[in-house]
Amino acid sequence: MTTPAELSAAFTKAVTSRGHNMTAAQYFRVTAEILHRAPCRLLLFGAGNDTELHVLANAGGRTLVLEHNAEWLQRIEHLPCQRLRVGYSTRI
Repeated sequence: MTTPAELSAAFTKAVTSRGHNMTAAQYFRVTAEILHRAPCRLLLFGAGNDTELHVLANAGGRTLVLEHNAEWLQRIEHLPCQRLRVGYSTRI
């Protein structure tokens, strides 16, 4: 079970990390939705500094992270989630 302190630390890390993509309010909303549904089956497209937050919020559930970058897969190896390396045939 995830403690409030662990969740708070992961939230702070996600919000303050360099290159984060959402505002604190957006992270709060997404996290609240996951917590409301947890434990659930959660699918994440791409790993990032916020992956830990999402995995911890879904404690007891099944989280699958799809990621194309091997370095990011290594960064999240310690998290209790499934990881799958994928390849995309399109480019941005």
